[in-house]
Amino acid sequence: MPQDAEQIRPVSLPPAVGDAILHAEPLRHGQVNAATGGIWRVRGPVGTAILKVARRPVATDPPRAFPTSDVPTHWNYWRRDHPNVAPWPEPVRARLRELWAGRDRILAVAEAAERTLCHLDVWPANLADDAGRSILLDWAFTGAGAVGEDLANLVIDCFTDGLMDIARLPELAETAVDGYLAGLRAGGWAGSDAAVRTAIYASGAAKYSWFGPAMAVHAARDDLGQSSYRQDTSAAAAIRRLTPLVTLIADWADQITALR
Repeated sequence: MPQDAEQIRPVSLPPAVGDAILHAEPLRHGQVNAATGGIWRVRGPVGTAILKVARRPVATDPPRAFPTSDVPTHWNYWRRDHPNVAPWPEPVRARLRELWAGRDRILAVAEAAERTLCHLDVWPANLADDAGRSILLDWAFTGAGAVGEDLANLVIDCFTDGLMDIARLPELAETAVDGYLAGLRAGGWAGSDAAVRTAIYASGAAKYSWFGPAMAVHAARDDLGQSSYRQDTSAAAAIRRLTPLVTLIADWADQITALR
């Protein structure tokens, strides 16, 4: 058994391994998360499994990009996945943590995008239909913003409080972006589609970098928070419903690098 795995003494082992660890192979993993004590592939008399050690915070910890905590409502609580947050896949949770830690970088991309006049509070309650024409209400926050910033806000805020069926998210997101690009072209704009998509994704990811951690806190407290519009009956129900939305936010953050 490798030296750094000799101290591994699980309280119990899964049936897939058997009744003893005969060999443990350290696996590569991110070193910036203080809640992770190590990851190994362990082999026993029956078979193999992946063992991940969750690590409590200690006073002598060196600074890490992702500090951990003993507080269950902390976004990076050392005991990891609260049952109410379990519907979010681990890769999505990891990417949301990375987004929160790197939100200044994402914000810088949004701020570097081409500027335009923005409403800055576009969501369903501020939209009205007038014989097939879309009318924007409540211009209190009007100002300069990134090209596509209003669209990013609209796509996400259509679903945060349950005003639209989450099953429509992929359709709405793609249709809205395509329609926005078509509108820019019709208005005489001649820039690149990639630049607009980058601005949309960066604006949405930066503006809602807090959303995943905040919802995780609400889930841990079993608290829906204050909202006049939310349709969910419990924090656990909200977490399940919002899985595609937080995945979209994480995807937008990832795609910024691919498009630049």
